[in-house]
Amino acid sequence: MHFLLPFKRATDYLQFTKRTTLHKAYETYENLFDSLENVKAQFKLMTCKPDWISQVEMAIHAIWNKLQKYYTKAGTPSAFADAIILHPSYKMKWFKKRDWKDNEIEKYKQKSRKRFETEYDSPAVPIIPSKRQFLDSSDEDEDFNEFDQFIGSKRHPDVKSPLQWWANSRSTFPRLANMARDVYAVPATGCGVEREFSISGNVVNIRRNRLHGKTIADIMQYKRWVANTRQSVVIEEDPQMFEEGEVWSDPEDDIEYNQELVDWLDEWEKKKGIADRAKEILQACRL
Repeated sequence: MHFLLPFKRATDYLQFTKRTTLHKAYETYENLFDSLENVKAQFKLMTCKPDWISQVEMAIHAIWNKLQKYYTKAGTPSAFADAIILHPSYKMKWFKKRDWKDNEIEKYKQKSRKRFETEYDSPAVPIIPSKRQFLDSSDEDEDFNEFDQFIGSKRHPDVKSPLQWWANSRSTFPRLANMARDVYAVPATGCGVEREFSISGNVVNIRRNRLHGKTIADIMQYKRWVANTRQSVVIEEDPQMFEEGEVWSDPEDDIEYNQELVDWLDEWEKKKGIADRAKEILQACRL
């Protein structure tokens, strides 16, 4: 339970569908690697290992290898890097703080810039007139586009919601805002899609196996609408089934609404890291 808790926390966070988590993908990978490395370091300090510790150690090595396999593959999709670069509080600083090589950082930056120029920096995209806030005499340089303007501007460390920031900054970066909208629409995991399949499985059961496809879609959309808008649902045929004011919601989504709980768990995990928990287990084994 101690060793798997960071993975449980990562899964709970990255499966969110109502807030942006794509920019946290690389960071989550690195945090999980750090957790595993801390555990492996504690194993090396053990002079005698009970059988069950040896089995856990083998499992930790297997987890590390599996994580490394998928982390290597995560370098190919562009959305992960673009989500970090386009985050107003991250930008290129995120890579530098984690000691990424300069040539790798520049490669991600240039690829992201090229995607912007190819797919979004087009005269067909309408531009809302606004005061250019960050440009100087190089403003007239045609090679200095919105992407360069954004990268060259100062970071905003307090920004928590990149989508909200881009919505407010659309007048300044109209074309780059379109790119940010598309990037942050990508979910960090496929959990949201899998959840929809689970919901449809509850809708279509052995007693309702002849529902039309459109009927199934309408039921699922209505359920989501009720949960998202927090509207009261009262069953006219049998009002006793639901108390007045009760809403339908997906229990799996409740954690997304409880931001206080999410913040508390983050703080708890920082104070009680996996290395500390591993030390406690080591001390217990010595006793």
